[in-house]
Amino acid sequence: MIDTLEHNSNRDWETTVKDAVRYVKASFTLAEPCYHTLKVWMVDPGLVLEKLVVDLGGLKPSYLGPPESFHAALRP
Repeated sequence: MIDTLEHNSNRDWETTVKDAVRYVKASFTLAEPCYHTLKVWMVDPGLVLEKLVVDLGGLKPSYLGPPESFHAALRP
């Protein structure tokens, strides 16, 4: 479980208000290469998940993260 308010200092709050977004970063080590499932549950009613970025290496830094990935199933 990831706590979005784990680092809730005054400086973090100022950045969150200024950017109108809260960045939460977590790292996981997977035991072996295979299919994995990422599940997201609503725990706090006031929390909105707008973007989820999975970095498998090579992610370039940017202000609001990378653009949405292309997915063939979503093509008209």
